Amino acid sequence: MGIIWGIVGGSVGLVVGYVGGAVLSYIVMGALGVSDFEGERAMTGAMFWGPLGGLAGLGLGVWIVLTIRRGRR
Repeated sequence: MGIIWGIVGGSVGLVVGYVGGAVLSYIVMGALGVSDFEGERAMTGAMFWGPLGGLAGLGLGVWIVLTIRRGRR
């Protein structure tokens, strides 16, 4: 059952990390004055920072779930 919870936690972390990374990069790049000509900020967020946030969220989600499950034993 722990493996299923790890997969669920990783999936949730992946989605939240991707969206968070993409939105945060769009906001930060806008504050730093990066041009949005032809969607430059949005594409950079969606194609570079979003996947990096997704990987971080995946690892963090699995780690959190396994830490919580370990405490219940």
